[in-house]
Amino acid sequence: MGKIILHLHITPDGFCDHRTGVVNIEMMKSVNELLKSVNRAIFGRKTYHLFESYWPMVWKEKKGSEEDIIFSGLMEDMEKIVFSKTLAHTEWKNSRIIKELNKQEILEIKSQSDKDIIVFGSPGLASQLIELDLVDDYYFLVQPFVAAGGPRLFHSQPDSKRKLEFKNLQRFESGVVILHYSFQ
Repeated sequence: MGKIILHLHITPDGFCDHRTGVVNIEMMKSVNELLKSVNRAIFGRKTYHLFESYWPMVWKEKKGSEEDIIFSGLMEDMEKIVFSKTLAHTEWKNSRIIKELNKQEILEIKSQSDKDIIVFGSPGLASQLIELDLVDDYYFLVQPFVAAGGPRLFHSQPDSKRKLEFKNLQRFESGVVILHYSFQ
Protein backbone atom coordinates (compact mmCIF):
# COMPACT_ATOMS: atom_id res chain seq x y z
CA MET A 1 0.00 0.00 0.00
CA GLY A 2 1.28 3.43 -0.91
CA LYS A 3 1.68 6.30 1.51
CA ILE A 4 0.16 9.73 1.02
CA ILE A 5 2.91 12.35 0.97
CA LEU A 6 2.11 16.04 1.45
CA HIS A 7 4.64 18.30 -0.33
CA LEU A 8 3.88 21.88 0.68
CA HIS A 9 5.55 25.29 0.64
CA ILE A 10 5.10 26.98 4.01
CA THR A 11 6.52 30.08 5.65
CA PRO A 12 7.90 30.28 9.21
CA ASP A 13 4.74 32.19 10.20
CA GLY A 14 2.58 29.26 9.04
CA PHE A 15 1.18 30.40 5.71
CA CYS A 16 1.12 28.27 2.57
CA ASP A 17 0.55 29.58 -0.90
CA HIS A 18 2.09 28.80 -4.29
CA ARG A 19 3.38 32.37 -4.43
CA THR A 20 5.54 31.72 -1.35
CA GLY A 21 7.65 29.04 -3.03
CA VAL A 22 11.29 29.49 -3.94
CA VAL A 23 11.78 26.91 -6.69
CA ASN A 24 15.10 26.39 -8.46
CA ILE A 25 17.15 23.59 -10.02
CA GLU A 26 18.36 22.38 -6.63
CA MET A 27 14.77 22.14 -5.41
CA MET A 28 13.55 20.42 -8.58
CA LYS A 29 16.29 17.81 -8.24
CA SER A 30 15.01 17.04 -4.75
CA VAL A 31 11.40 16.76 -5.98
CA ASN A 32 12.42 14.50 -8.86
CA GLU A 33 14.22 12.22 -6.43
CA LEU A 34 11.10 12.02 -4.26
CA LEU A 35 8.93 11.25 -7.31
CA LYS A 36 10.85 8.00 -7.91
CA SER A 37 8.65 6.49 -5.17
CA VAL A 38 5.39 8.01 -6.51
CA ASN A 39 2.92 6.95 -9.20
CA ARG A 40 -0.07 9.20 -8.44
CA ALA A 41 -0.59 12.86 -7.63
CA ILE A 42 -3.60 14.35 -5.86
CA PHE A 43 -4.59 17.99 -6.26
CA GLY A 44 -7.17 20.53 -5.29
CA ARG A 45 -8.63 22.46 -8.22
CA LYS A 46 -6.49 25.61 -7.96
CA THR A 47 -3.15 23.81 -7.70
CA TYR A 48 -4.19 21.43 -10.46
CA HIS A 49 -4.93 24.38 -12.76
CA LEU A 50 -1.50 25.87 -12.02
CA PHE A 51 0.22 22.58 -12.87
CA GLU A 52 -1.97 21.83 -15.91
CA SER A 53 -1.37 25.28 -17.39
CA TYR A 54 2.42 24.92 -17.25
CA TRP A 55 3.91 21.41 -17.01
CA PRO A 56 2.37 19.76 -20.11
CA MET A 57 3.82 22.60 -22.22
CA VAL A 58 7.29 22.08 -20.69
CA TRP A 59 7.08 18.39 -21.57
CA LYS A 60 5.76 18.95 -25.10
CA GLU A 61 8.29 21.65 -26.01
CA LYS A 62 11.17 20.26 -23.90
CA LYS A 63 11.95 23.80 -22.77
CA GLY A 64 13.33 24.62 -19.36
CA SER A 65 16.06 23.19 -17.20
CA GLU A 66 16.91 19.51 -17.40
CA GLU A 67 15.27 19.04 -13.98
CA ASP A 68 12.09 20.80 -15.15
CA ILE A 69 11.89 18.53 -18.19
CA ILE A 70 12.41 15.44 -16.03
CA PHE A 71 9.69 16.63 -13.64
CA SER A 72 7.27 17.41 -16.47
CA GLY A 73 7.82 13.92 -17.94
CA LEU A 74 7.21 12.27 -14.59
CA MET A 75 4.03 14.31 -14.14
CA GLU A 76 2.87 13.60 -17.69
CA ASP A 77 2.99 9.84 -17.18
CA MET A 78 1.62 9.53 -13.65
CA GLU A 79 -2.05 9.36 -12.73
CA LYS A 80 -3.39 12.72 -11.60
CA ILE A 81 -6.50 13.00 -9.44
CA VAL A 82 -8.11 16.38 -8.93
CA PHE A 83 -10.76 16.93 -6.28
CA SER A 84 -13.23 19.55 -7.44
CA LYS A 85 -16.96 20.10 -7.24
CA THR A 86 -16.83 22.60 -10.11
CA LEU A 87 -14.30 21.25 -12.62
CA ALA A 88 -16.15 19.53 -15.46
CA HIS A 89 -13.29 18.13 -17.56
CA THR A 90 -9.53 18.08 -17.92
CA GLU A 91 -7.23 17.91 -20.92
CA TRP A 92 -4.08 16.71 -19.14
CA LYS A 93 -3.07 13.13 -19.89
CA ASN A 94 -3.88 10.53 -17.20
CA SER A 95 -6.09 12.92 -15.21
CA ARG A 96 -9.43 12.31 -13.61
CA ILE A 97 -11.81 14.33 -11.50
CA ILE A 98 -13.41 13.23 -8.26
CA LYS A 99 -16.24 15.49 -7.07
CA GLU A 100 -16.25 14.67 -3.34
CA LEU A 101 -13.47 13.81 -0.91
CA ASN A 102 -14.40 10.49 0.64
CA LYS A 103 -12.14 8.76 3.18
CA GLN A 104 -13.07 5.29 1.96
CA GLU A 105 -12.29 6.17 -1.64
CA ILE A 106 -8.87 7.55 -0.65
CA LEU A 107 -8.15 4.38 1.35
CA GLU A 108 -9.04 2.33 -1.73
CA ILE A 109 -6.71 4.45 -3.88
CA LYS A 110 -3.95 3.90 -1.29
CA SER A 111 -4.56 0.14 -1.13
CA GLN A 112 -4.39 -0.12 -4.95
CA SER A 113 -1.08 1.76 -5.10
CA ASP A 114 2.19 -0.11 -5.21
CA LYS A 115 3.95 3.25 -4.95
CA ASP A 116 3.31 6.41 -2.96
CA ILE A 117 0.80 9.17 -3.71
CA ILE A 118 1.85 12.82 -3.57
CA VAL A 119 -0.23 15.88 -2.76
CA PHE A 120 1.37 19.04 -4.16
CA GLY A 121 0.28 22.18 -2.34
CA SER A 122 -3.52 22.30 -2.30
CA PRO A 123 -3.80 23.56 1.30
CA GLY A 124 -7.59 23.23 1.42
CA LEU A 125 -7.52 19.63 0.23
CA ALA A 126 -4.46 18.89 2.37
CA SER A 127 -6.28 20.16 5.48
CA GLN A 128 -9.17 17.82 4.75
CA LEU A 129 -6.83 14.86 4.23
CA ILE A 130 -5.09 15.67 7.53
CA GLU A 131 -8.41 15.89 9.38
CA LEU A 132 -9.29 12.43 8.02
CA ASP A 133 -5.87 11.07 9.18
CA LEU A 134 -4.92 10.16 5.61
CA VAL A 135 -1.53 11.91 5.32
CA ASP A 136 1.40 9.63 6.15
CA ASP A 137 4.42 11.82 5.35
CA TYR A 138 4.86 15.58 5.42
CA TYR A 139 7.47 17.46 3.41
CA PHE A 140 7.30 21.06 4.63
CA LEU A 141 9.31 23.29 2.30
CA VAL A 142 9.98 26.12 4.76
CA GLN A 143 10.56 29.32 2.80
CA PRO A 144 13.12 31.97 3.85
CA PHE A 145 10.67 34.81 4.47
CA VAL A 146 7.58 35.79 6.45
CA ALA A 147 4.39 35.95 4.38
CA ALA A 148 2.20 37.73 6.95
CA GLY A 149 -0.91 36.39 5.22
CA GLY A 150 -2.43 33.71 3.04
CA PRO A 151 -3.97 30.31 3.52
CA ARG A 152 -2.98 28.17 6.48
CA LEU A 153 -2.65 24.42 6.57
CA PHE A 154 -3.44 23.86 10.22
CA HIS A 155 -6.29 25.58 11.98
CA SER A 156 -6.16 25.95 15.75
CA GLN A 157 -8.41 23.39 17.34
CA PRO A 158 -7.75 22.68 21.02
CA ASP A 159 -7.81 18.87 20.76
CA SER A 160 -6.18 18.45 17.37
CA LYS A 161 -2.50 18.01 18.29
CA ARG A 162 -0.71 15.60 16.00
CA LYS A 163 2.47 13.86 16.97
CA LEU A 164 4.90 13.82 14.05
CA GLU A 165 8.14 11.87 13.90
CA PHE A 166 11.11 13.75 12.46
CA LYS A 167 12.69 11.89 9.53
CA ASN A 168 15.06 14.18 7.69
CA LEU A 169 16.15 17.72 6.89
CA GLN A 170 17.39 19.12 3.59
CA ARG A 171 18.94 22.57 3.39
CA PHE A 172 19.28 24.48 0.12
CA GLU A 173 21.44 27.43 -0.91
CA SER A 174 18.25 29.44 -1.54
CA GLY A 175 17.53 29.37 2.19
CA VAL A 176 14.70 26.85 1.82
CA VAL A 177 14.69 23.99 4.31
CA ILE A 178 12.68 20.82 3.75
CA LEU A 179 11.49 19.23 6.97
CA HIS A 180 10.34 15.64 6.49
CA TYR A 181 8.03 14.17 9.14
CA SER A 182 5.94 11.04 9.35
CA PHE A 183 2.61 10.82 11.14
CA GLN A 184 2.82 8.52 14.15
